[in-house]
Amino acid sequence: MDEIDSLLPLGDIDHRLLHRFLMQSECGYLVMYQLQVYIARPSRQQALQFFNHLIGECKVAKIRRFLASAPDGIVAALRADHPISRDLRAQAISRGRLSEKQIELAFKLVGDVAKREEKRADEPELAPVPKTSERIRITAKLVHQKNVDGYYGQTLKGLFLCDAGDGKAFKLWGTVPQAVADAEWAYQNAHGEWPTDLIPAVSFTARIERSSDDESFGFFKRPTKVDVEFPERTGRGSE
Repeated sequence: MDEIDSLLPLGDIDHRLLHRFLMQSECGYLVMYQLQVYIARPSRQQALQFFNHLIGECKVAKIRRFLASAPDGIVAALRADHPISRDLRAQAISRGRLSEKQIELAFKLVGDVAKREEKRADEPELAPVPKTSERIRITAKLVHQKNVDGYYGQTLKGLFLCDAGDGKAFKLWGTVPQAVADAEWAYQNAHGEWPTDLIPAVSFTARIERSSDDESFGFFKRPTKVDVEFPERTGRGSE
């Protein structure tokens, strides 16, 4: 309301500032004239309400012009379930336009969301991490790896999707065993390429601990008796 107040000091109006503001909003002379006529009659509060109403109409008009000139499907693209899509939607509403690159990004995110949903549909139902003080045997898939900086330098950590039986699984986070790197080298020597796009099946024995925030997520320590197996390639790599 500060910006509007600066345009309407003491219940009056600075026509020069209002003209510049409305021209930037693409409202035109007619709207400025309507506001001048209206402001001479009612109270300051009514004038401010009318001002807000006109500015709102200007934004709607800009959005309609943008949608009319934008590629088909832009509305659906801006409604995609993605945080960047929501940000682009907010920008389109506030500014009444998007750049060509932003429009391209909006459509790209639709594909990203579709891939995410496909991947989510393939994931098993999550189950609680077992509560035990014993070292247990884990059968899992290594679905993500990340180098983490620590006191002694970088350590390769991994997210393991662990078989819980009955088609369910739980997730464990911990240091990736050296046997996984050894298996990657062995695969490269045998096939002439790295298995970067393959998800290995890993079995190991370790002590596990359930997270206090998420019962389906936990941590493992000191894995031993590690077995690693990469799946057979399909498509390009199997020819």
